[in-house]
Amino acid sequence: MAIHEDNFSLGKEFGARLCSLRKKRGFTQSELAQKLGYKTSASVSNIESGAATPNIVTLTKIAAILSIDLHWLITGTASPAVKRLKPFAVDHFALREKEMTNLRSEGAELGIRESMGEPTGLRRDQIAEEIENRRGYCVQVRKSLNEVLDDIGESI
Repeated sequence: MAIHEDNFSLGKEFGARLCSLRKKRGFTQSELAQKLGYKTSASVSNIESGAATPNIVTLTKIAAILSIDLHWLITGTASPAVKRLKPFAVDHFALREKEMTNLRSEGAELGIRESMGEPTGLRRDQIAEEIENRRGYCVQVRKSLNEVLDDIGESI
């Protein structure tokens, strides 16, 4: 069964999602309308109120302009691609945490050796720097991913 544009509607939930995201991104209806190639903000207002349904080309443009997952924009749920990304990211962070734990253990062992008179200061400094680098990397990547995922109600 084909879906015809005249009887296809995304509904008011879509409009509310679009309105909320548009505001979160700092766009007025007029600014979004201009980016979409509309002459007035009435078209965006009609989409947000549920009075009009955008075609797939316009939906794709909206998703690109607002930097959001098209699947989420249409359905309000995370796309299968995002759902697959999340476990990968969680596993990635777990691996980085394990590496930092191993480095901390090595640093502690070097501290014991150092307390027994072995010169290990340089390696301990390298370990501390590497731990800080990995921690900073994880914080930045997690922050970036969560900025994207936050819009679709997900987080890592």
